[in-house]
Amino acid sequence: MKQYFYTPRTGFVRDEGGAITVDWIVLTAALVMMGMAAAFLVGTNVPVLANKVGDHMANTDVNPYD
Repeated sequence: MKQYFYTPRTGFVRDEGGAITVDWIVLTAALVMMGMAAAFLVGTNVPVLANKVGDHMANTDVNPYD
């Protein structure tokens, strides 16, 4: 009778079948977060760079006859 109560619990605790799923979830979440951070950095810096390029082009004189 004693063995009946302890066997299922120890088997459940020692089972590592779901551990790889947790690993993949953590790795996927880290990859998604890195992608979001990269998109945030690029998304916030592109308008600043575009304004600088536009200002430079607006202040540049083009004379095709020189």
